[in-house]
Amino acid sequence: AQWRWRSRNMVAMGAKSELVINGMVQANFNERHQMTRAWLMFDVMGLMHQLQQAQRGSNMVMEVPIVPNTIQMARAAILSEHATVITRKAPGFPIVHVNDSWVRLCGYSLEEVKGNTLGMLQGPETDASEVDCFMRQLRNDEPSAMTVINYKKSGERFTNFVRAYPLSSDDSGSVTHMLAVLRELKLR
Repeated sequence: AQWRWRSRNMVAMGAKSELVINGMVQANFNERHQMTRAWLMFDVMGLMHQLQQAQRGSNMVMEVPIVPNTIQMARAAILSEHATVITRKAPGFPIVHVNDSWVRLCGYSLEEVKGNTLGMLQGPETDASEVDCFMRQLRNDEPSAMTVINYKKSGERFTNFVRAYPLSSDDSGSVTHMLAVLRELKLR
């Protein structure tokens, strides 16, 4: 099925234009004809172009990350100013790589975390139900995001906005790794 999405308030927020996105919906159904999964498909590069055009000359500032979908692209982007971690898609999602921004944010070195899970950042105020929902989506090869209380190596508590994306290691598209991008939120 085809769909169209149109923004309603971007001009009111300072953009030069509204966005219009056309796309398609792909769905899986079970034997009882109930939808079990759905994907919205659209032209990502067209959306990026529209966002850039809407911002040009306006007072709007939007962070629109370009997310890699392969392990090779993720490793190339690992030098990012964002704290990033790559995990294997295996029980617990063991860490295979972290970048320098992640080391500065969390206080652990790559040697200390390699093979461990991101559970090492959890503590008494970490919302277990939020983490469970996040992990369920990752186990289903879906991107996920959450805001959660984590803890640095020093024991310092921080509010963390984390986004995770599936990665493949070859042209088959099979998910073999996950990329997580962490951002410390400074709440007042």
